Amino acid sequence: HNHMSLQKGVWMSNEEKTPMAVNAGIDTLYLNVYHADPETFRRIDQPLDDTLQALFTDLQQQAKLTRQDVETPWSLDEQPLSMLSHGSGKQWLWILHNDFINVQIGNGDYRGLIAHMRVSSEYLWRVNALHRVLGLVNKLANTLFAHEMVLVPSAVDLCTDVANWSMSTIAHQAVVARARKHRSKFEEESLYVSGEETWNGRKLGTLYVGMRTSPVHGKLYDKLKEIKDGGNRKSWFLDIY
Repeated sequence: HNHMSLQKGVWMSNEEKTPMAVNAGIDTLYLNVYHADPETFRRIDQPLDDTLQALFTDLQQQAKLTRQDVETPWSLDEQPLSMLSHGSGKQWLWILHNDFINVQIGNGDYRGLIAHMRVSSEYLWRVNALHRVLGLVNKLANTLFAHEMVLVPSAVDLCTDVANWSMSTIAHQAVVARARKHRSKFEEESLYVSGEETWNGRKLGTLYVGMRTSPVHGKLYDKLKEIKDGGNRKSWFLDIY
């Protein structure tokens, strides 16, 4: 048997120290929601129904008056969604959420975009079948907006969890990181100027590859440290391993 133990925030094998992938998949899913033509199921630009806008506003007002989230009739996988007392920015006027999904809703004025959904990491790993997740989320959208809706991927977070790979063993110079700075340094008894790299923070916890505004970017971080520092809110992830 290959026994595993937790040491310094990474899983270490008593027999094998070679880094190995122990898990891989979609970690977070972002979807834009539009009305669909009931016959062709293609996206159409159509504003949000006035009756629904009034209903969402009424639920939001209740949340403001009670100073707490208000449970709604809609649910995902039998967990009810709640209305927040506020929206987000100018585009998203209402927000529904539960532990599995966050739904920002607009009136459709911007190119017919009705909502932006973020499907949580916990739900994706719990179901562990993308086609089923998309089916359930699409069913929620159809019920929520009382219309056939189409889901368009906005962004997808992919992850791979690697055991036996400590952050301290990663060559920082090989990674494009925001924490890296470059400054000139005058050598003693010489006019020669050399470059010196410095790193922000006492201990670099996350390495970023590429810019977050780029179509493709990534980051390397200590997963178990994230679970611990987050008050074990992601301790459910340990069951996957």
